[in-house]
Amino acid sequence: MSDTNSGSSGIDWKVKTAIIGAVLLILSGMAFIIKVQYDTIKKLQTIQQSVVEQKDIGDGIIRAQSSYLTKEDLDKLIKAQGLNLDAIRKDLSSLSADVKAINITNVVTPGYDGRFIPVSGTGDPNPTPPKPNDPVLDKYGYFAKTQELKLDEPFNKDLSVPFGITGFSAWQDKPWSLKVYPRSYDVTTVIGQDQEGRHYAYSKFQIEVEGKKYVVPITTAKIEEEYPSPKFFFNPRLYLGLDGGAILTPPVRAEITPSVGVSLFSYGKTKITPDWSFLTIGVGYATQTQNGVLILSPVNYNVGKVIPLMSNFQIGPSISVDVKGNIGLYFGGRVAF
Repeated sequence: MSDTNSGSSGIDWKVKTAIIGAVLLILSGMAFIIKVQYDTIKKLQTIQQSVVEQKDIGDGIIRAQSSYLTKEDLDKLIKAQGLNLDAIRKDLSSLSADVKAINITNVVTPGYDGRFIPVSGTGDPNPTPPKPNDPVLDKYGYFAKTQELKLDEPFNKDLSVPFGITGFSAWQDKPWSLKVYPRSYDVTTVIGQDQEGRHYAYSKFQIEVEGKKYVVPITTAKIEEEYPSPKFFFNPRLYLGLDGGAILTPPVRAEITPSVGVSLFSYGKTKITPDWSFLTIGVGYATQTQNGVLILSPVNYNVGKVIPLMSNFQIGPSISVDVKGNIGLYFGGRVAF
């Protein structure tokens, strides 16, 4: 009779443990789904509402307009600017980075059209000035019409960008004319970022004159940024944990405790993948004593950076108190949602 009850009790314990584990798994899955949906809604709201307007902050410095785009819209914008997105992504992949942003800077010059401009100076004197009415004065017919000279800006042997045109009317008191074409200068920069937060820039410079665009070679391009130093953040994060250890209240016995908790603070270069997290407080279930527990993990270290597919896997000690006052001491791991 006693053996039967003992077997029944063992079966009940296994069933209860399985049910509790299933409930925790379902609750964790629901929490994950809710978190994903919340993040998606928040992302769409941020994209629609978060726009920082362009601003002149003085000393010739312009703060660029800043806004969020979906990945698809960002790709379309980059391609619309004439940049080879596939080539950029291929190069970024070799740096373990990806496209994060695009910066478009446009400068337009208004142009200039001036007539009857007086002489601003003279060149070397003619060593043998012609006599009045000497036919040599108009030997090449320059007096018949305004003499014009197109002005181009050469960048290399294959590229010259039109700048304007100047003319000289020898029969006028103010003989010079000058026309400077309106120009549009466009600098497009694609920004990439790797997992450590370092940025990479890919730029293209174009000048548009009279409806035609000229791609001008960039002589020097560099991006300078401050090295991200580790610091403390108030950074609440939801963690799913599993700890193993022992109940210290006599009689001492082994215990395994799954839990869900919130970490309040972190330390590292970024808030997304911190090196350390502090004060993870949560609730769990002691599978051996079958009691609900309050669990505290004072400090955890992120080992996920060296583990594939787990950038936020943290390990550290924890202590628990169950509903019956039993105290447990554990060591385990936590994964951030």
